[in-house]
Amino acid sequence: RQVARLRINGEDVNFAQIQNGHAWHYQSIAKRNQPEDDFARYDSAQAEAKKQRKGLWRERSPLAPWDYRKEKRAGKQPE
Repeated sequence: RQVARLRINGEDVNFAQIQNGHAWHYQSIAKRNQPEDDFARYDSAQAEAKKQRKGLWRERSPLAPWDYRKEKRAGKQPE
């Protein structure tokens, strides 16, 4: 899987999405492809977004995209 970092006018858009609860930090992929300092920063941003219940973290049980795909492949109806 290819992972890219998107920057617009110097801003790390990936980080901003995670920080605002609009995206997940895909840790299993990131561990292999992301520098340690970025991994820690993204992980911390996600933890803070969860704590503040931002974006997708407002939901009681948000379903990660990889879990959604897994359920769909197994023929289950994702919640």
